[in-house]
Amino acid sequence: MTRLLCVCDDTVDRPGLAGRLTAAIQAGHHDGVDLCYLGSNVLAQAAVAHTLRAAGLSVTVLEAGRLVDDQVTALRTAAPQWTDAVGAAVVNGRRVLDWLALSSVGGSVFWLGSLIERNTFKSRELLAAAQVRAIDRHLAGSPVGHIHVSVAWPLVSDAVAGIAKARGIVCTRTGGAPQSAKARLLERPVAGSLALLARQAWWSFSARGLRLRPPASDRGALPLLFVTYFPYLERTAAGQGMFRNKYAGQLQDVIESSGRPLWWVGLFVFIDGFGFADAVRMGRRFAQAGRFALLDAYLGVTGLLGVVRDTVRVWRRAGRVGARLDPAIARILVPPGAEGVAQEIWRRSYQGPDLVRSLCYAAMFRALGRDVRDATECLYYLEFQAWEQALNLACRQAQPSMRRIAFQHTSVSRNHLFYFRTAEEQGPDGMPMPDVVVASGDVPAGLLRETGLDPVPVAESIRQLHLWSVLAAAPPSPRADRPVLVVAGSIDRVETTALVSMVVAAFPVAVDVDIQFKGHPSMPIAPILSALGVDMAAAGYTLATGTVGEALTGATMVLVASSAVAVEALAFGCDVIVPAFPSFPCLTPLAGFDEYCLRVYTADGLRAAVHESQTGQRPTVEARQAFARAYWSLDSELSGWRRVLGHERS
Repeated sequence: MTRLLCVCDDTVDRPGLAGRLTAAIQAGHHDGVDLCYLGSNVLAQAAVAHTLRAAGLSVTVLEAGRLVDDQVTALRTAAPQWTDAVGAAVVNGRRVLDWLALSSVGGSVFWLGSLIERNTFKSRELLAAAQVRAIDRHLAGSPVGHIHVSVAWPLVSDAVAGIAKARGIVCTRTGGAPQSAKARLLERPVAGSLALLARQAWWSFSARGLRLRPPASDRGALPLLFVTYFPYLERTAAGQGMFRNKYAGQLQDVIESSGRPLWWVGLFVFIDGFGFADAVRMGRRFAQAGRFALLDAYLGVTGLLGVVRDTVRVWRRAGRVGARLDPAIARILVPPGAEGVAQEIWRRSYQGPDLVRSLCYAAMFRALGRDVRDATECLYYLEFQAWEQALNLACRQAQPSMRRIAFQHTSVSRNHLFYFRTAEEQGPDGMPMPDVVVASGDVPAGLLRETGLDPVPVAESIRQLHLWSVLAAAPPSPRADRPVLVVAGSIDRVETTALVSMVVAAFPVAVDVDIQFKGHPSMPIAPILSALGVDMAAAGYTLATGTVGEALTGATMVLVASSAVAVEALAFGCDVIVPAFPSFPCLTPLAGFDEYCLRVYTADGLRAAVHESQTGQRPTVEARQAFARAYWSLDSELSGWRRVLGHERS
């Protein structure tokens, strides 16, 4: 007997679905339904399964989180192999890499694409690749005779239909909830590109004049250029008119105490509720000393026109080249029938808003280079984003003598596809790399060395120095008899929704465990609980106030997905539970270190993990803290940074 595979998400029409599947099972004489739920609401998944069973159907709920997580792991190898193959592919006698070369950017625009970034936070298509690979893997081992797809994302719906066709399986589809008119418009390549150009033009106009104007005292010195996300700053200092980097304050002190001029370039990001107008207002206050600039100020009218010209050039070339790429290359990334996912990543990279954004970065960093000719070193945060490649291209072209130091500033996950680079990408004909890659501890340094990066010096993790006092103190005393589970949200709303809904499904009422929710500063949890219809008082949940450290101090266990809080929780002696969901790649820094965490994929799995945490053989507090010490270097004297920057004390 064959099965019917139902692939759906949070937008599925639950009552109508039961009728459609019943008719399909009767027509095809299938044995029952395999439910592959790709949504973020665990409560909604349970409701779908209940509705189908109430209609008399035999339902097996697949562990979609596990299936997708397995394929995210597989993408560690597949995604880099695919990008290598795309760049090396020959079209009409020339490599793709060479087709996208522009003299105006000092190299190939290929290295500025989302295809090369491989950033799962920015390119949802990588999640789609993992999802369709997971579905194809299930089909390879299960007698499926019919697939019914009801998901809102057309890219996934089309890919699943393509996989079904390639395997000779009947496939029916119903649409999910439609997108808003604005979302549909901005997803169109031309409309989205024009909207981004218009916004960038306005930002550059608003930031006009906010360029570096170093004082005369900097002449003859050895300035250090620090490119940082902005406005990541300490608000108290900002209120006094002083710029103090929120995540590099002590490093800032070391550099300034050495007598070296420190020149700041702020790269705007939406954080802590600040908008671009706020960034400009604060930037003008800091710029009075001449050592602060906002990157957007370096894109004038001439630069903007150059971006438009280069966009048209690359767009045309990418259209011709992309149409001639061998479909077999796409099958390195996705199964037969799902080539559209790979094509969409290509289009996003070189025929849409991401291309415009990358070319704007290239133009701004080239213009910045004219103002920083005296800088001998450049320090920036390492994540292999397009802006970093644009910075390195500009420096390689205009200032090859300036040493570029890229700092891995938080955590490294084996599922962070952007950190792991192939030998081809790091070769002489490869992507523009920094001169030095610095890791924040021994464990991340080891992970980066696995990719071929060498040497990788270790310097202190500036953001986590506060943990030194936690680890220096005596191990925490055993918790009270009633365990405390802290649920730490992530910066992503989809993942946080999945996290919260799993807890509510596992523990609708907190009877034997205290449950505290701690949201990310940029993604509060209270609105998500409200949207899920949770009555906090009736359920017995509480919202943790204060800092993450204060919440962890009283915790027995921590449920945390894609966040460095997983390692921080180990420093506090907590047991760590890591969930994986089908709606968001699991980017935990504990991937591959499963001895220090419990992995869960369902509400039942979460209940079992909480029980095992209390009754099973788990790592000791001392072992957990030893791993945290190995993960982050926490020397308060910053001796590692002094070595990297040549500021050793005599």
